[in-house]
Amino acid sequence: MSQKSNLKAKTDLAEKAQKSPALDAYKCTNAPAQLSEDARKFHALAVYHFELGDYQLAAVHHGIAAEEGHPDSQYQVARYYHKGLNEYPKNTELAMNWYRKAAEQGHRAAREEYDQLAHQCAILARSDETLSGEEFYQKARYYYSSGDYRQAAHYHLMAANGGYYLSQYETARYYHLGLYGFNQDLEVARLWYQKAAEQGHSEALRALEALTAQMEALSKQDDNLSSEELHQKALHYYKIGNSKESARYHLLAAEAGCVDSQYQIGRIYQSGIFGFDQDSSLALQWYQKAMEQGHTDAKREYQELSSYMKLLDQSEDSLSPEELYFVAKYYRGIGEFRKEANYHLMAAEAGWAESQYRIGTVYRLGLYRYEQNVKKAMEWYKKAADQGHRLAKEEYEKLQNGSTIYDNQKLKN
Repeated sequence: MSQKSNLKAKTDLAEKAQKSPALDAYKCTNAPAQLSEDARKFHALAVYHFELGDYQLAAVHHGIAAEEGHPDSQYQVARYYHKGLNEYPKNTELAMNWYRKAAEQGHRAAREEYDQLAHQCAILARSDETLSGEEFYQKARYYYSSGDYRQAAHYHLMAANGGYYLSQYETARYYHLGLYGFNQDLEVARLWYQKAAEQGHSEALRALEALTAQMEALSKQDDNLSSEELHQKALHYYKIGNSKESARYHLLAAEAGCVDSQYQIGRIYQSGIFGFDQDSSLALQWYQKAMEQGHTDAKREYQELSSYMKLLDQSEDSLSPEELYFVAKYYRGIGEFRKEANYHLMAAEAGWAESQYRIGTVYRLGLYRYEQNVKKAMEWYKKAADQGHRLAKEEYEKLQNGSTIYDNQKLKN
């Protein structure tokens, strides 16, 4: 059985899909004008289900639309085979086939992916003994894009040993962070950063300077560290994923007067992260200390948080639609997403377009304990779109196209 027949049998959609005038409004950037009705229909359904977060069903419809000739769906199916996503088996040959089909219809991204994958496959066919440093790098990229990160790291090391600067930088990162089977070794990481920097890699140069400062700070006892060295130690622990230890050193550096750490501690208290309790008052104090030393981001955060705190002291009934929206933003900033959604709903009901768009998304995806409801999502997107909200208009049209087809199919069933 062909892939198309198999997918149609799984969903029982091909024979049951009804014609829909809504399809006439559906536009695709890369779609040729001569696309069949089925191609447009099933691609619209794929987009619809993707927007609802049902990625497997979206992939099924992409598969049917691809068979019907839709280039965007052909590109997506190629990616599924390339990465092994959404129950599609990883298959490089099929990925290239679908990239080629989309590329032949003018799909630029598909052309780029096809050319790159073809080049990598040609390299894979050769023995390692014949490869240059740049070719080892391409082999590393192939394995990385396929999700085999250890094999990618292995070939980055071979490319680095062959003198290829991009892989020298990647290898430095692996030793720096202890990734993909590499034992953490800061001295080896520093040497690889240096090799890449000597060949003009600007990110490697910045990483080399930062790591050198951090290694110097790590070599000293805490009592002997300056505020800047404590800050460098905080950066080191954050870099290697030890966020709590990073926050502890940011606090020590902040107390010693480091302006960047004062700003970071303000953010940590504002969000209540890395073992620190959420405390907006302490966040304001640290932002103020950093602001007084000329930290522009701290000044912006101080002014914004001060505005939020004033709004929180008022009753909900006294707040304007814009103020309700800003309270929603405050709760998002501290990770209280249910409260964020509640305030977006209040602001939306009061007519604030951005909140109408955001609550539409909450209903579309069923977020923050709101039950998924496509009809309500479309209603809110429409309200925001009517006020000129571009993203809301785009989401409304995608849902309108997909839901019209989907509802027709359910009626037919």
